[in-house]
Amino acid sequence: MKRNYKISCLRTITFFALTFIVMNVGALNYTVSFSGKGASTEVTSVQVDNITKGTSVTVPTGQVLILSDGLTTVEGVVKGTEGKMKLLSDRNGNASIHFQALKSGPAIVELFSPDGRRLAMIADDLNEGLHSYHLTLPGGLSIVRVSGNGFTYNSKIISRNLSGSAVKIVADEVTKSDTGSPSRTMEVAGVSMNYTAGDRIIFRGNSGNMATIVSDVITADKNIEFNFVPCTDANGNHYATITIGDQVWMAENLKATKYADGTDIILRASKAEYLADANRRTTPICRYFNDDPATKDIAGLAYKFQTINHKDLCPVGWKIPNHFEWRVLRDAISLQTVDRYNAIRKTGPYWANAGATNASGFSAVAAGTFWEEWPIHYGTWAIWLASDLWNNDPNNCWFFYAGTDDNPPYGNVVVDELASDAFAMFGAIRCLKIN
Repeated sequence: MKRNYKISCLRTITFFALTFIVMNVGALNYTVSFSGKGASTEVTSVQVDNITKGTSVTVPTGQVLILSDGLTTVEGVVKGTEGKMKLLSDRNGNASIHFQALKSGPAIVELFSPDGRRLAMIADDLNEGLHSYHLTLPGGLSIVRVSGNGFTYNSKIISRNLSGSAVKIVADEVTKSDTGSPSRTMEVAGVSMNYTAGDRIIFRGNSGNMATIVSDVITADKNIEFNFVPCTDANGNHYATITIGDQVWMAENLKATKYADGTDIILRASKAEYLADANRRTTPICRYFNDDPATKDIAGLAYKFQTINHKDLCPVGWKIPNHFEWRVLRDAISLQTVDRYNAIRKTGPYWANAGATNASGFSAVAAGTFWEEWPIHYGTWAIWLASDLWNNDPNNCWFFYAGTDDNPPYGNVVVDELASDAFAMFGAIRCLKIN
């Protein structure tokens, strides 16, 4: 009796599970492809950060991103065209499917997880006739769906694959139609990510030593086009770029210790080194934020106005923006101060306060600044030098900053500009592409 009861329960559970799969046909499922323009049309990889959920995946070259809300989009798992597809598996992760295309036309072969996430797919233009594909399966239960011109085939398969091999679908090279003509196949492998409508995603497209940032909320199938722009300083450091409004900016702070002509910038690596310079107020120098070398890779370096006024610092084709150009950026991000403040801040080790969204993709970090020898505002301010003097006053220059009070609850949020002592205050540098 117990045995029959368990079997009955299992059948009931299976029935409801399959009913759930069939009923949830309106779930979110978007495919995002990638392309490049500008200095390169090749996208070698894409780092995808869902900043709403705090999750990340990497999409290799030639693959697409599949965004799913976790509800299944497998329509008709139970019903379909019967008797036209065979699925063979060694139960160790290798499988093959053989099916009849009833008519010539476009077709899609897809592999789904039990919760409906699309794991891989191939989009083909098939001739009428017999076709075969090879599958590399994940461990556990998977669902295979083939849909084309006038037919839909579905099947379930269980694999014991524990090797961690990449899930993929590959067309069989010897596939022929009944007329002997090969099918035309385009493989579109995919990487899946959980996604809820309204999530903000930061895409970092890479092409060789170039990288470009795009911030977006995906609402349908879409192609993300990355505008690749070379941005390399005299030290050989490569910088990601981002387009905001009509401006192209570096998406990270400058960390050059050489001027554009290759000569060295004076680096004061500690407070003691800074104080040892009797002419420190007028010496063109740079420093590590918070006097900590570990900040360089994330926050760049802190520069004094005399440094940027001495020689060119930015990569060729780039410049240090003036405060009018900073205003254009500020207003392009948002006209609302608090929204603007949150939209430029990158979450991470430097910000002590909550609320950061980095919705703009600008990725500011609150490394603070210096006043004379003292590091200040570490963890609460991001501050950048502008290229011009305030009212042509040689004692004061412009800065742009995002900051709050230094003490909890970190009120008085501000994203704006200020004029300060050109001999005492330091700032990070973001270069702007010269049009």
